[in-house]
Amino acid sequence: MRTITGELVEELFVTAFVVPVTLLLWKNPMTVTLVLIAGSVGMFVLWHRAEDFIAFVTAFGIGFFADYMCTKANFYTFGAADMANLPSWGPICWGFICVLFMRGAATLYRILHEVPPFSNDRARGVLLFLVQIVIVLYYWKTVTLVSRHLAATVGVVLIVGARVWNTERDLCAFLVTGLAGVVAEASAIHLGIWAYPDRSYFFTEPFRLPISIPLVYGAIGVLVYRASTLATRWRA
Repeated sequence: MRTITGELVEELFVTAFVVPVTLLLWKNPMTVTLVLIAGSVGMFVLWHRAEDFIAFVTAFGIGFFADYMCTKANFYTFGAADMANLPSWGPICWGFICVLFMRGAATLYRILHEVPPFSNDRARGVLLFLVQIVIVLYYWKTVTLVSRHLAATVGVVLIVGARVWNTERDLCAFLVTGLAGVVAEASAIHLGIWAYPDRSYFFTEPFRLPISIPLVYGAIGVLVYRASTLATRWRA
């Protein structure tokens, strides 16, 4: 088994190789598409696990559907689209970054279990319980702010979701994807890669992104993680 440091180095190397190129060349969709395809192939050569492949395919599908529906509804628009108001690299980017997020979540899980003081079951349990409380309160506040009529419904959904998807791995996937998603969105908006016309529910400066972004990315992270666990079930 690789060390935690070794896994972090690999993940940072893959990120540093592809992400800056994507951010710098986003005005040339075909170039970014080719870079992401090459990066994805290299990633699977390095990490040829079934879990990574399923995460990639799941995120590819979710990303394409989300981008298509949201641009159709004019929730956000892309600065350089070359395919029906969408950039051709969009779904590949979703797949690529979600594999990185899932591996980051797995590394966080290892840290929580192998690095003191988190390796102590009680300390880790208290920490993750506090994280759950923060997530629920933030979710409730966000939905109440956007639509008070949905608050009660979402409250029920949260209770059910917390009962079903409340493992430590779920929380790691939610945290890593939610926080990394904020960084990705802030960078993309700053560079003009995409934009949100309606700023009614935005954070104040300097973030300039919808307040629901951490929750949306976190939820997608859990869905992608859960889908990737199918590989483990098939092997069993």
